[in-house]
Amino acid sequence: MTKPKIITIDIEGMHCSSCALFIENTLKKTE
Repeated sequence: MTKPKIITIDIEGMHCSSCALFIENTLKKTE
């Protein structure tokens, strides 16, 4: 039961990193 939870957390972490990079790129374009 713990393994699926760890995988879900990893996916969420990767998603957050992608969103952060996307926001950074968007801010750079507006500057």
